[in-house]
Amino acid sequence: MGYSFIDTIENATSGSLLPAEAMSYDGIFLENEIEGYRTLNVSGRELLSASIKSSSVDGISGSKYQYKTYPSRTIIVKFQLICDTDRKFREAFNRMNQILSAEQVKIIFNDEPDKYFIGTKEGNTDIEPGKNSVIGEFEIYCADPCKYSTVLKEFEGVIEDDEL
Repeated sequence: MGYSFIDTIENATSGSLLPAEAMSYDGIFLENEIEGYRTLNVSGRELLSASIKSSSVDGISGSKYQYKTYPSRTIIVKFQLICDTDRKFREAFNRMNQILSAEQVKIIFNDEPDKYFIGTKEGNTDIEPGKNSVIGEFEIYCADPCKYSTVLKEFEGVIEDDEL
């Protein structure tokens, strides 16, 4: 029985091994652009609660369903940044700010590369000062809560003769 060895240290530094929840922001994986950056986890991609609009009618039990809507979505990305010098740490955050300054961009996650959201980086946690090894979070605001397919599908239309 054979065993395939993968050197995770070598692969992690070369950018070839991305975390499952690594995020592409406007076509850029932060892990590939920022030395020492790693996505730890992501929340906010799960189910959303719908807001149901209904009306009641006097004398009738229950209510009459009218429609449902979904609120905007906020995706939270938890990350780790480890740098061996103060200068590299500042450069890493400068690059992160540069990448995340783009607005209304495609957000794609490594574990679901055929789907995307449209979002803008909104908020973030404060980073503990005086350290070059930190864990933080940033928020991506998606006004449109829907997830879309990156794959275009083509369908052939058929018109029945009796409909003409």
